[in-house]
Amino acid sequence: MKKRLFAMFLVLVMMTVAVAACGKSGNKESSKNKNGEETETEEAKPVYQFTIWGSKADLSDEKGSWLKTRCDMFAAKHQDAELEFKYAAYTEEKAAKKMEENREKAPDIFIFNSAQTAELVESRLLTRLWGETEDYVLSSNATSIGDLSKYAQKVYGIPVEANPYVLYYDKRTLSQEDVQNLDTILAKGVLAYPLDDENYRNAFYQAQDVVEVPEQDENGTDGTEDGTKDNTQTDDAAQDNTQTDAAQPEESTQDNTQSENGEQKESEPLAKETVDAWLATFRSNPQVLNDTDGNAGITGLKDGTVQAAVQDASAYDKMKEALGENLGVAALPVFTIDGMTKQMKCVTEAKCIGVNPDCENFEMTIALATYLGSADSQQMHYDMSGVIPVNLSAVQTLRSDVELADVIAQIADKENPGWDLPEEEEEE
Repeated sequence: MKKRLFAMFLVLVMMTVAVAACGKSGNKESSKNKNGEETETEEAKPVYQFTIWGSKADLSDEKGSWLKTRCDMFAAKHQDAELEFKYAAYTEEKAAKKMEENREKAPDIFIFNSAQTAELVESRLLTRLWGETEDYVLSSNATSIGDLSKYAQKVYGIPVEANPYVLYYDKRTLSQEDVQNLDTILAKGVLAYPLDDENYRNAFYQAQDVVEVPEQDENGTDGTEDGTKDNTQTDDAAQDNTQTDAAQPEESTQDNTQSENGEQKESEPLAKETVDAWLATFRSNPQVLNDTDGNAGITGLKDGTVQAAVQDASAYDKMKEALGENLGVAALPVFTIDGMTKQMKCVTEAKCIGVNPDCENFEMTIALATYLGSADSQQMHYDMSGVIPVNLSAVQTLRSDVELADVIAQIADKENPGWDLPEEEEEE
């Protein structure tokens, strides 16, 4: 009996060693052919399947099929695995609705609007990003862009695209200095503004403090060691998924609106009632034209009844067609409200890449999402279809495009000094 037990023990030991050996080989396994001879065959590659939802434009062959192209490039970087992709084209609103209707068929990765973040998180359709991915979002975007991807001070998306609001103006009437201040614009001409559009009104409701950009030294930096701000978090803090909001870094409350002589009020959040009243007065100003259909500003600039118009960056081609070489492009101006000078918010929403919390192969899915949101990916997106990037590195590569310089400055954000943007040449 003891011999039989000992023999069984030896068999178990040998089986354990054999299994361990197979596990270490990783890519080969032994088998016997018809003649009983042992042969080695390559072990099958692991298979990863991804379902990805994006916009029709991002999947269109006519516009380079950015989403498919980037996924193919990701697959090429992982030759040790077999990657399979399934795509579907939906708007951000339609995608969210379909995900709520059928969670089991929800995609692994999808594009969403930052305005949907709270709804998606509360419906458990969007996973929180932490660790290196969270660090990437916080360090590679302007603060105002990174904040758009947050819910309860935690990052839930990778910003990849913005369609900022732009001030288009007639250079024959307004100068570069004029268009920096809303009061000056209205004193010299008529401004067309989409006042019936809530998103455009939010440019006032979400107005920011005016941030003074530090003067640069002879090396082109702001005096810090590397000329940049440290927006990253430690790995420990990033990976702590249970930390309270109190543990999050506090937002700056620095007063940036009080003048040297102390006449202006100290910076404080704008109350909704204050902005409501201000907008009512603004709307009644005869120098303000309510652009109800997006065409009034273009038509007015063309026939000379309007000297400036606010539209998003996608309207650039139509504005250029209307004014030609007389078209000026600028960041949204500052305005005075309740004794304070505020900077109009140029980006109130951004498109982000989101990950389904129920996705399979979580690590690979996060890796793919981060790859799609990288600086190189955003640069390719711009090259293919003119989509405005938000990654600071991608933004910097566009600085040579003079006509988009001010738009780029908006996205770069005045909280991130050091952008040596080209100035528009004055005509002699």
